[in-house]
Amino acid sequence: MVAAVVILNFQGKILIMKRSPKKKIHPNLWGLPAGGEIPGGAHEINYFLAKSDSLEVNLNKEHSEYKWVLPAEALNYQFGIPRQHVRKVLEKFGLLQI
Repeated sequence: MVAAVVILNFQGKILIMKRSPKKKIHPNLWGLPAGGEIPGGAHEINYFLAKSDSLEVNLNKEHSEYKWVLPAEALNYQFGIPRQHVRKVLEKFGLLQI
């Protein structure tokens, strides 16, 4: 199972993170903060919504960049998952108009 989090800040923006160019899976692509094991390569993703009162982010070696963007703006970035999937997750949490 993989857990991914939509982190919403006090400005109404969400956190997206760019994968390092050195990563084998989805290098240089954007994504939501996530983690977990993927046994055998098959996985289920569970999404959570969290709120943050801070804009500070500490990057690890898996990511090269981060941005706080409005939910609708996130759809303009190239993600490692289909854009329609990102849209559905944001709609699920009421962050986009359906």
